[in-house]
Amino acid sequence: MGYLQKLEARIISSVPVTVNYFMDPKTSPTSYKFSFTGEDAEKVRSELHPHWSGDSLVLKLNTDYEVSYLAGYSVDGKTIYIDKRLPRWLTLKDGRKVDVYKYLVVHELWEKYLEDTMDYKYPYAHQMATGKEREAVERDGIDWNEYQDWMLTAVKKYGEFSESPKDLDTKPEKDTHDYRRYHKIEDLKARSRNELS
Repeated sequence: MGYLQKLEARIISSVPVTVNYFMDPKTSPTSYKFSFTGEDAEKVRSELHPHWSGDSLVLKLNTDYEVSYLAGYSVDGKTIYIDKRLPRWLTLKDGRKVDVYKYLVVHELWEKYLEDTMDYKYPYAHQMATGKEREAVERDGIDWNEYQDWMLTAVKKYGEFSESPKDLDTKPEKDTHDYRRYHKIEDLKARSRNELS
């Protein structure tokens, strides 16, 4: 069994590394920094993302656009996009305020990795990434059902969009044969390019 197959099995069950993520004030208030510790952490660092550098990965977080499915990633994987209409803070029933961006970034990071490195189709990558998102949510002591109910309400509320990042990856739309949404994104990208020229 090669390393990628071994890693795939661990992602599906439980990856034996700790994913540490936090806002990185040294780079930008809109960047998330990831580091990995634990068993096989070095291999995970080298395989997880093509833009890994040194001991950590810094992903740019962009909230300037309305985004299909509320969140996505650039084709090159360096930028995570979150819909500008989505509230960043969720107030839980117990009064705590939590940063939902953190969990969406975790989701998008794993989803992009599984698609690009493991060659997963979007539906399966999304399922696995949702599992990693849930791990992150529950690790912070948040009830998954409460979080998920809030997120699904937001998806319904902000389901339609009128703009798109020029480099948004449309693999999710293509893999699910959602051609209405795919062509809408491509039309918005073209319109944006024409406005700049």
